[in-house]
Amino acid sequence: MPFIKRNEAMLQFFRKYQKIFFVIVTFFIVVSFSFFGTFRAFSGREKVQDREIGQLVDGSVLKEQKLHGLMRLLQFGIEEGGRTTNLLNDSVVHKDIILSGLGEILAEHFFDELEPDLAEKWQRVKNYSSYVHPFAPHISAKAVWGQMAPQIIVLLEKVGEAPAEFSKEQLPLLFQLYAAQADFPPPLLLQMLYYQQMQGNQVRPDPGLPTANVGLFGFQSIDDWFGQKFVEGIGKFILNAACIAREEGYVVKKEEAQVDLMRNVYFALKMFQQEKTPTNEETHNAFVSQTRHLGLSEGGAVNYWSEVLLFRRLFHEVGESVFLDRLALDQFKRFATPSQQICRYQLPRDLMFIDFREMLKFQRYIEVAFEGDSILDLPKDRRDPEAVRDAFPQLCYKPFKVEIVSVTVDGVAAGVSLKQTWDWEGEEENFARLQEEFPALANGDSMEERIQALDDLDERTRFQVDQFARRALVRIHPEWIDEALARAAIEERTLKVRLQGGEMPFSGEHFLALLETEDPSLVKYSTDEETYCSIHVVEKGQGWHLLTFEEANRDDTLEEMLDTLLITAYAELEFEEPYEEMRDEMGAKIYKDLLRLIALEFDEENFEDFDGYARYRFDGFLKQMRTLAINDPEGFAKLQEDSLWALEQRTEVLPDEGMSIAVGEFSPIFNNQFYQLIEKEEVSASQTEIAEVKEHLNRDAQQKLMRRLLQRI
Repeated sequence: MPFIKRNEAMLQFFRKYQKIFFVIVTFFIVVSFSFFGTFRAFSGREKVQDREIGQLVDGSVLKEQKLHGLMRLLQFGIEEGGRTTNLLNDSVVHKDIILSGLGEILAEHFFDELEPDLAEKWQRVKNYSSYVHPFAPHISAKAVWGQMAPQIIVLLEKVGEAPAEFSKEQLPLLFQLYAAQADFPPPLLLQMLYYQQMQGNQVRPDPGLPTANVGLFGFQSIDDWFGQKFVEGIGKFILNAACIAREEGYVVKKEEAQVDLMRNVYFALKMFQQEKTPTNEETHNAFVSQTRHLGLSEGGAVNYWSEVLLFRRLFHEVGESVFLDRLALDQFKRFATPSQQICRYQLPRDLMFIDFREMLKFQRYIEVAFEGDSILDLPKDRRDPEAVRDAFPQLCYKPFKVEIVSVTVDGVAAGVSLKQTWDWEGEEENFARLQEEFPALANGDSMEERIQALDDLDERTRFQVDQFARRALVRIHPEWIDEALARAAIEERTLKVRLQGGEMPFSGEHFLALLETEDPSLVKYSTDEETYCSIHVVEKGQGWHLLTFEEANRDDTLEEMLDTLLITAYAELEFEEPYEEMRDEMGAKIYKDLLRLIALEFDEENFEDFDGYARYRFDGFLKQMRTLAINDPEGFAKLQEDSLWALEQRTEVLPDEGMSIAVGEFSPIFNNQFYQLIEKEEVSASQTEIAEVKEHLNRDAQQKLMRRLLQRI
């Protein structure tokens, strides 16, 4: 009986407190599953010991993980021009260290340690051959540099003259080459090479161009240029500079560092998306994804960036302090010079032709899109768009106002967790796929061996493996794309849909029909299974419209139209020379009457080269506008409001260079422009001049501080 009573009492106790017990048990179950659910992803991994690798100037110990974490955060800055971009990094090493001159001082100071790496890089520099198109040798990196960045050609000639063995004397040349490429980065070079390749339909495309590494010497990162030890040296220097900044009383709060990182991500997204402004949610998601890609925690990234901000404040403020000095300000005042305020009138940018072919494309455009027989005057009356569409569908569009959201496979893949990624990689079947794609991946029979093989990869290869795995997971989970589309921010746009050509994938008869019928497939639309859009038609296009010259010249539309005309004439005239060599001559024959009128207007029999005609194509038009502005200012102002070809107009303050015209008078026409002198006055030097002097003093002060700090390290 006592036993039964004790059982009943115990049951009453459990009934009374069953909710509390339920909560406690549930809590431990959730915690257990949360831990052990992720445990398998980390199983087989030995805990990495955080080694001591040195001491900072404040006496604190420098740990390996701290240095390498900072180095990961500082790689692939958004302005470095590489194929990989780190949204968190606004190019600290690129701007604040190398281009400021601090990097060269650092390399000189630690030259003995860096020499083996730099000597290896120098061999690549000496053996380098720049890109040449395999089927059209005139299309080459050197040709583009010669036109757009001649300093690179000069420096490459110095490389050729330099000794084969690397020494400290070659160090400045290496940094000069880096700075020269920064002014004309590889993506811009690649774009110019594409443009040259597309100029003629007869040029066989280079299939390797889309993936070609056209950067100088094949270098894509600061590590490639100067070696891993140099990058480590920069990391150590920044950490030491941060210690000294703390000694000087500088403080950076974690919240401040986090806001600065978010700002970096926001402006990077805005730069890539151009017309679209990123939302707070998009910025935060990109921040989280980027930290995952770098193998950092969010808190770790913030801590490392705090060190960067301390370094920046120490160096930036020492530079800015120069301008608080009274003597420095007095020196700036000596720049004061007489100046003049003018109102400048110039052709729109898209009509300021740089070569003969640009002029021919404009001529082809106006003869197709406008009424009238005059070949020199700028036309006023457009043709009926539907009549133009029948012969030139690439020149006409229908506007559709839409609400659109879009996601990419890479964007969705960025949200895949590390656990999901590593679980997928560890499976035997998936691991075999990875080995096919990445031969450096060693064999592994068990889950633990496969995970260890993945851990043994170098950082760059491991990053690529994880990217591949995330993309593969998205492919087998199409619902993730649906979910991403549902979450994405809606953008209101007006699509200008053409039957031929135009913005892909929003082009073509099939896509136009989908919009006209509001087809259900627009809910998840893709033409390449890389970018997915969800499109809702708000307002259907009414009638056909003509592209402006600027719009048609932005893509290959006018290139193709002009080439079609020239190739037809080339075939009829049976030239022996290749078409590419005769394009300008063909254009000169077809438009010989236009060239004659331009020469008469300029009072020249002919020009030294065809490009001269392009430069003076609109001199007659500008003379008419200048005469109208002088004789009938009101009529000129009204014409500016109504004309399709209105001149660009802006007020400027320029140094007085002895121009002998009175206030109110107009200058002669020069460089596709003229101006009216509004008033003369005494003002300070131009902002450009002052900025150049400030920049010089700023760098000088920073470099002196750098040398002082290196004595302490």
